[in-house]
Amino acid sequence: MEWISTEERKPLAYKTGMFDGKKSDQVIAEDANGKRYLATYYEGVIDGSNFGNWYNENDYDITKPIVRFLEIPE
Repeated sequence: MEWISTEERKPLAYKTGMFDGKKSDQVIAEDANGKRYLATYYEGVIDGSNFGNWYNENDYDITKPIVRFLEIPE
């Protein structure tokens, strides 16, 4: 397992459901200050604008910039 820079790519958002856009599997995300989260990445388009948001395991929006993530093997 290796850390992946969010400048290189974001987690694959592919799940659909009762939410806007698509979401990824859970990953370990790290913000610019080194704090780590069990997180999910959401992306999509609302009213013609693209979005990409990170949420922690309690579905709270992560407000600090995420700089890298680690995919969790099954």
